[in-house]
Amino acid sequence: MDADARRSHHESRHVLNRDFFAKLNRSSPMGVPVVINAGRGGLQNESDILRCLDDGTLGGALENFVDRKRGIEPRLFLLRTFQI
Repeated sequence: MDADARRSHHESRHVLNRDFFAKLNRSSPMGVPVVINAGRGGLQNESDILRCLDDGTLGGALENFVDRKRGIEPRLFLLRTFQI
């Protein structure tokens, strides 16, 4: 990976986090934001997603990527509001 790619990867790591979710519009037809991550792993902070699903900051989350090295936060699979 070249220097520009590493910098870009580092700058985008965990951009989908609690601070970002708290700023999302709450006037959607669903009443709460739902995050759909169709990008690569590393964009989302799964611990923050779990907390936001628990406290209602997010109404749902859908991911299409699991980091095989890190795995995924096991409690996420227990939530009806999370899908992969």
